[in-house]
Amino acid sequence: MVSNNLKWTAHIETKLAKANKTFQMLKRNVSKSISQYSKLLLYKSTIFPQLLYASECYSLSRMDVRALEAFNKKITKWMCYLDSYKDRLSHLQILPLTYFMEMKEIILLSGIVTHKYDVNFDSDIVMKYGRNEIQLYLPQISC
Repeated sequence: MVSNNLKWTAHIETKLAKANKTFQMLKRNVSKSISQYSKLLLYKSTIFPQLLYASECYSLSRMDVRALEAFNKKITKWMCYLDSYKDRLSHLQILPLTYFMEMKEIILLSGIVTHKYDVNFDSDIVMKYGRNEIQLYLPQISC
């Protein structure tokens, strides 16, 4: 979901709303005595994919990053009761969402460079602004 000004905020809000519904369902239906490891597995299998599916395709504003990290802080507090977010991430051995998203982008770029994905740069669009010419490449990726 992209807005008319090409911002991803509406898309991020939709993802956060879906992930929050899933989180509330987990809190409601999962026993409070469940282990941290089980909570972490539930997070990684249900909430995490909802938040970061196809995150390589969009760029985030600072507000979007703050919203994602605030949600992640809430979830990590549910998983373990340490005071600081940094301590919780370290204890659970997970990366902040922004670091994980950057890692996914690097892995995609690595796949393109090593020809794991067939990327065709032959189709290009040329846009002209006065005397300046900007050339944009729209790759066609096939797996």
